[in-house]
Amino acid sequence: FLAAAVSNSPKLMAWDDEKLMSRACDAASSALRGEDLYGNILGALRYQRDAYLTGTSYADERMRRRGMEDRLRRDLGDDIEIPPLPPIPLDLGRQTDGSSLGEQQLVSLGKTYIPSRYTVDALLPTMLWLPSRNGPLNGPFNRAVTNLIPMSQSTLDVVMKNNLLWFLDDEDWRHSIKERTSGYVTSKTSGRDKP
Repeated sequence: FLAAAVSNSPKLMAWDDEKLMSRACDAASSALRGEDLYGNILGALRYQRDAYLTGTSYADERMRRRGMEDRLRRDLGDDIEIPPLPPIPLDLGRQTDGSSLGEQQLVSLGKTYIPSRYTVDALLPTMLWLPSRNGPLNGPFNRAVTNLIPMSQSTLDVVMKNNLLWFLDDEDWRHSIKERTSGYVTSKTSGRDKP
């Protein structure tokens, strides 16, 4: 056992060094998170992210709410459960300030990429393969159609019966049908009498 421990001592030392290093990094990162500078940098990055994606009005509201949550945690302690605030209404595409640079860039990218011929050519084989005989959607599609017919048969019967009865109960339609078919029915019956 001692010989094995001596032969593996560089590995043990490396493993111990990694453990010590990770503990030191964890301690340093938790100490860094407690600093005001870290909080200010993180807040600025969050604001820039929100302003880029959704506009400044949404980013301002998110920053205000984060400040409220941070003050509540500081005043009440981390152990207190803070109830979640109601969600901020977000209506992408209809921002009042129109300051979302990310939205403008993503919409512009989508307008040029999606209708392009390259996209159609790239996606067409996949879209044709999915519901094909060997595709993964063939079974679900077949089961859905097969199950839909018997499930909707009684509803279809009721709808057809009601429509036909309504059609036959309508006096104008009945009169129109009698006029159109009276000559046809009488000419066919009179033709039968002849040898």
